[in-house]
Amino acid sequence: MLIFAICFIFFANDNTNSWREEKVNLKINNQVYQNVLVDKMKLPPVKKGDIVTISKKLSSDDENIAIRTYGSTVDIYIDGENVYSYGNSLYEKGEMLGRGYHIARFENAAKQNKSILIKIKPAEYMSYAWIDFLKFTPSDAVWQDIFINDSFGTMTSVILFAIGAIGYTCV
Repeated sequence: MLIFAICFIFFANDNTNSWREEKVNLKINNQVYQNVLVDKMKLPPVKKGDIVTISKKLSSDDENIAIRTYGSTVDIYIDGENVYSYGNSLYEKGEMLGRGYHIARFENAAKQNKSILIKIKPAEYMSYAWIDFLKFTPSDAVWQDIFINDSFGTMTSVILFAIGAIGYTCV
């Protein structure tokens, strides 16, 4: 019963409906893909030295972007101005770049009809999904929304572990 109560608390405040998947333009080196949903598309493999750019015009209520990458640098530009940067010094040193969420806030940029450009440089050959989350939201509670978005898998794991532990102690 306790596990179901915890699940109810997590999902009762579910605010992930503020997340929007929007079509973007994706360019890998010289190959252009227009109007794609990056986190739904089977991405082609990339390798160190490739340059990946994702671009689009901001919608009127876009204020945050959340992107999860694997082993890549990330630079986010609003009309040419760098508003977020990750991993460039590690990339230049040849050090390991991990997996993680990158969140940038750009309030008022959308209201001024600006463009966003995301530049990604992979640090190794990746035949698997090197981006698996790219969403825009007006919400200020981005981390809470990400946690709730990922909590279904977490809660399923906890429930299965509890069932296994109870079954093991009863045998």
